Amino acid sequence: MFTVAPTSNVPQTDPTIAAKLEAEFLASRPYQVLKDTKGLSNLSPHEKSAFINARFLETGAWKSWAVPQQKEFWKAVEQQKIPFPLPKPKDLGKDSKGRDIGSYSPEEYKLFQKKEGDLQALRGKSARYKERGSSGRETEVGDIEDERNLRKLIGVLQGKKMGRYEGDPEWDDVVPIPQDDGEGALAQIAYTDEYAEGRSLPISI
Repeated sequence: MFTVAPTSNVPQTDPTIAAKLEAEFLASRPYQVLKDTKGLSNLSPHEKSAFINARFLETGAWKSWAVPQQKEFWKAVEQQKIPFPLPKPKDLGKDSKGRDIGSYSPEEYKLFQKKEGDLQALRGKSARYKERGSSGRETEVGDIEDERNLRKLIGVLQGKKMGRYEGDPEWDDVVPIPQDDGEGALAQIAYTDEYAEGRSLPISI
């Protein structure tokens, strides 16, 4: 029932994923773009009718109409080849290195999504291991080594090596206490990540 936005209106080689998503967004609103370009008063009767129907489609106003009126509306949408409007692209944020994800090429973004999917699956597997430990179930030596290797892989994929204790499942039952120099400290000490992690662990006397 819905018309797909014509690919001829979407650049085939976008410099960034943000540009590609924005182009696809605009291509799904051809009559909105036409109205913004020419002005409503300069649209032809056909273009005005299509623009109004496109707005009805986007807002969902047609859902409250009587069935006969809805049928006429969908008939007009088909005849005017109005594509279903895509949602406004969201800010993609930054990656672990602080780079704007929107500046990725489409191919880089595709690889990034795959990596994030792999990371999510691995983190889920690691979380299940921790749940088994917290429930009191015993873990075998082989399971511990597998989990240790899993955490190393997570560190590689996320671009940040896990700390010595964070990456070792045998320390999971130890709750770290964050180092706090206090608000009134004259100068905060720039500890290395490894030293700060070690300092945060409770010391048994």
